[in-house]
Amino acid sequence: MSRVRINPELIAWAMERVADKEGLLTRFPSLSAWLSGQKLPTMRQLEAFARATSIPFGFLLLDQPPDETTLVPLFRTLSNEAASRPDASLLSCIITMQQRQEWMRGACIAAGCDPLSFVQSASLQSDPVQIAQHMQQTLNLSDDWSRSLPDQSSVRRCLIDAADAAGVVVVTDDMPGMAPYQPLDPTGFRGFALVDAYAPFVFLNAADDESSQIVALIHGLAHIWVGKNAAFDLNHMRPAPEWGEIVCFQAAAAFLLPASDIQTAWREVRHFDDPLGHLARTFKVHETFIAQRLVDLHVVEPQGIPLAQPSVSPRIQRRPQSSLNRMMDRLGKRFATMVVHATLSSDLLYHDAYTLTGIAGTDFDRLVSAIMHDTSPRRASIASQR
Repeated sequence: MSRVRINPELIAWAMERVADKEGLLTRFPSLSAWLSGQKLPTMRQLEAFARATSIPFGFLLLDQPPDETTLVPLFRTLSNEAASRPDASLLSCIITMQQRQEWMRGACIAAGCDPLSFVQSASLQSDPVQIAQHMQQTLNLSDDWSRSLPDQSSVRRCLIDAADAAGVVVVTDDMPGMAPYQPLDPTGFRGFALVDAYAPFVFLNAADDESSQIVALIHGLAHIWVGKNAAFDLNHMRPAPEWGEIVCFQAAAAFLLPASDIQTAWREVRHFDDPLGHLARTFKVHETFIAQRLVDLHVVEPQGIPLAQPSVSPRIQRRPQSSLNRMMDRLGKRFATMVVHATLSSDLLYHDAYTLTGIAGTDFDRLVSAIMHDTSPRRASIASQR
């Protein structure tokens, strides 16, 4: 039985990311011996350990633990730290998205695509209102775009499709990386943004409710505009106490709740029995987000409006999705379309396409058919992407 020579520091690094260390020791009786170097794990044991800790298997074969200062920082609203350490599930998600981004960037450059002009077109010194206005223009949305849509689900879909058309890969998933275990907890993070001039990515935690995903998406797009990678939890619909987070959150607030619109609407409904509920139905965003916006605009005093809401809204039951649309959401239709076209043109091996997407066999064939023959209601052709 072959055993794998591994740096014990990597075992310790992976264990630090697991809350139930006692359970891990019970599941892997030789773990103490691995840590001391007295015994080496087998390949099968190491693969099982990687799954149990949600650590990408390749990381356990490195010479040293990865330098986490180069990874995407996690900004928590209620943390006193400048940036928190991502847990195993978030780390796995980030690594998977970075791998896809690296491939897509290379594919775009090879195809002669121009860099996206809006990426890093602003800075942390920019006016958040101007950032919001530029985002709205780039997404080709009218001034009353959200009020013309019937519900939050329609708004969320509209924004994802508009971002995709502009050049941003939007991924909505609730599993770490490509692993079918340990669903992501929205209390850990709501989303993250990976900046790139050719292949910007915004990841949304699908375990979160739709209204929170809407805020997270625009907050993530603001990060693309200012050119700052970040993961964020937006606890209580507030940003972390970090300047970049504050600027991006202010831009998201100005985008979703323009000052003049929300102020006018508040004057019309402030004497209603449920003014926040009425505004939430009008603007299709979370009541807590609206309340915080009114306070920030000095329309109301903090004590004059109900702010006591859960840090993460309970997950709601959405309309059932077809498995095909679910695949498209988990990949981002822009990325999926590029992979399919690269595969069919023999620029990408099927094995590599399976590895990139986490989809193989008949499921991948269905994805190809949807993109090439327009069987999916959310098809996007490669020709329209640039």
